[in-house]
Amino acid sequence: MDIIKEEQFDQWVGLSDEEIDRMRALSEVEAIREVVCSEEKSWYNLQDPDIIRQALRESTCIVDPGVEEQRAEIIRFLTEHLYTALIEDMTEGLPEALDRWLELFYKEKGLAAEEHHRADFMTEEAVFLKEKEALEGLECVAMVPEEAYLPILTDAARDGKLTYSLVYTLLDRYFYRCIVETHEGNSLPVDMGGNWDGHDPFHRFEKAGLAFYPNKWNEWFVE
Repeated sequence: MDIIKEEQFDQWVGLSDEEIDRMRALSEVEAIREVVCSEEKSWYNLQDPDIIRQALRESTCIVDPGVEEQRAEIIRFLTEHLYTALIEDMTEGLPEALDRWLELFYKEKGLAAEEHHRADFMTEEAVFLKEKEALEGLECVAMVPEEAYLPILTDAARDGKLTYSLVYTLLDRYFYRCIVETHEGNSLPVDMGGNWDGHDPFHRFEKAGLAFYPNKWNEWFVE
């Protein structure tokens, strides 16, 4: 089904091809949101995990254009730190360093910086426990284990082929955090698996049958 309405093209006269592509993408995203969002049309009100994943994928993993720029700012911040570390041959403890840099970003913005405040997503059980403030039953996990992409960067740095663009691209594609209940975390496959397409950052959660939702306690993304 063609989501784009014919009358929308009148608004695109005089735009460049790049701007038209951008408008088309945003129109498709809006069509998805019309179906599944509340009157406020906030993507944080999406409820169906299958629709969430569809919407995420159809807009390069971000639904709301405002959220897209906010995520880009985080990824730029992490990229600058990770790129510098790799150039300086600091390759040990990078997964932990990424979490420290993410925490630093939130602190510099004056926002709550605990793991359950800076994660991108939460499972339904995690939301239930967070609302009860039963934080001891929660843990933050990387949706794509760093072992799936950090070796690409360390190898590139070793071979003198590392670029800022490569670091940014891989972080943007794979760096997502989700708060889960401890038993849910134990149920996750330890890696992405042999049938992973190398693109879908949510593959591991789908294999485990874990639905997840945007983290409404993340103050950077929630107004």
